[in-house]
Amino acid sequence: MIDRTSSDYWKLGGKKVMAEAQKTTLPDPVRTEQRAEILNQAFRGLLLIHGGGAVALLAYLQAVGDKNPALSRIILVGILFLVLGLVLAVLFMAFRYHTSLEDQRGNPNWIAWRRWVFIFLYGSVAAFVFAMLVLVVGAFRTLPNEKLPPNSAPQTDGRKPASLVQPSRMPAVGRER
Repeated sequence: MIDRTSSDYWKLGGKKVMAEAQKTTLPDPVRTEQRAEILNQAFRGLLLIHGGGAVALLAYLQAVGDKNPALSRIILVGILFLVLGLVLAVLFMAFRYHTSLEDQRGNPNWIAWRRWVFIFLYGSVAAFVFAMLVLVVGAFRTLPNEKLPPNSAPQTDGRKPASLVQPSRMPAVGRER
């Protein structure tokens, strides 16, 4: 525990805090291994969401097929973005490998490779988000519009407007013919 009341703490300007924090941090190889594992899990997750989403949409496309061509087009656009996300995820992993390789070789250009790693990573996530937006917004736009006749106000008690009620063919009880 750091004693903040000590005059040494304030004389050193908080350097004592940094020295104390360095004692509790993990060594570089362990941190590097943890980062590598995090990126491996990110890659697996990206493959799973993009691949699973594309397969699910293909199955749904087969079910919808000819019944709703507008929705079929939207599903195809969603699949396109999911496949784009898959390609970006694979590029993310390939550039991650080359970044590590160039760093081990001592090449100072590894930083440029690292930029591309994150561009592909975030691009893959953005492709998934965009695919979902296209699908949700497009699906809502293909829903049929149920417009009411011009002079029919919506009923608040659950009854149909008078203009939508069809006259009964049965004679009313108590009326004479």
